[in-house]
Amino acid sequence: MTLLSPQDARTLRDRFRTEMQRPVQIWLYTQTLNCPTCPQAEQIARELEQLTDRIELHIKNPLIDPETPADRPQWVPAFVIRTEQEDYGLRYYGLPAGFEFSVLVETILMVSRGTTFLEPPVVEKVRQLVIPLNIKVFVTPTCPYCPQMAFLAMELAFLRDNITAEVIEAEEFPELAMRYSVRGVPRTVVNDSLIVDGAVPPEMFIDQLLRHQEVEQPAQPQQPEGGRIILP
Repeated sequence: MTLLSPQDARTLRDRFRTEMQRPVQIWLYTQTLNCPTCPQAEQIARELEQLTDRIELHIKNPLIDPETPADRPQWVPAFVIRTEQEDYGLRYYGLPAGFEFSVLVETILMVSRGTTFLEPPVVEKVRQLVIPLNIKVFVTPTCPYCPQMAFLAMELAFLRDNITAEVIEAEEFPELAMRYSVRGVPRTVVNDSLIVDGAVPPEMFIDQLLRHQEVEQPAQPQQPEGGRIILP
């Protein structure tokens, strides 16, 4: 039994044919122990791969397959959307069901196109984000507002190599949800310190990130003429 309906499969096949411009890799991290949604995650990944020859699926078991600690996602199931040449720091933890399925699809298309939907003035603001930023977005499949924040985090990570995005299905990872006091979704946590509740417009969210950067970014020494360093 397939998870995608025939109509959804046809729609996705058409979108992949017309919108995908370069090959995309899905690295799915899964295991059979203590992961009730891993079989469904693997099935949906295989069904997506069958819709186009521009998706290449790699399935890894973090308990068996050797991976470097920097590359291994922290939890399973985990979808990593990347190209052969580059890992953009895009992570989806959990089963992308309900409204969240669109986040996985749009992320695949974004990586294949090589562009985001953000307007040029917004992209210019994103370029001002220079400190390392980890953006966690907690979501649930039944939340209609969650995809907006989840995909925005993916867009920002795609644009800047100092940003990583982690979309986390809150009901599948209750310990994480408890750690970050998730009582409603979407809840966005940046560097474990900045918290944004609800869905906000991209420019407003980036302005919050820029203000957060001013607090976290250490003052840089100034280099005057003569070579001496003036410390703040």
